[in-house]
Amino acid sequence: HDDPHVLKALRFAFEIEGYDVQTFTAGEEVLEAPSIGGACIIIDENLPGISGVQTASLLRGRGIDVPIIIITTCPSRELRQRVADARAEIVEKPLVSDALARRVKHVMKSAPVSLNAR
Repeated sequence: HDDPHVLKALRFAFEIEGYDVQTFTAGEEVLEAPSIGGACIIIDENLPGISGVQTASLLRGRGIDVPIIIITTCPSRELRQRVADARAEIVEKPLVSDALARRVKHVMKSAPVSLNAR
């Protein structure tokens, strides 16, 4: 995520819900991780370096098929199409109430394999 305070808050919120959480501050870090995947990947579109949707596309190219959520502000029609092409979903910022948590639960239920919190 592009804001370290928001990243820390999101990590805390998902850990409280019982999820194991890995955090990265750039798309390149995600791509260099020895193992990436898990139940769901949340990527901020405005990462330093390569964008969130570029990261998602590269992960898909590597055969990573878990749900991916891109968080962004005011996505353009072009960005929405690129996110769809990467087989990802968008949650718009600001992240009000529990919109992101609800979307994570939704995509995990829709995933082709059984994915559970720890």
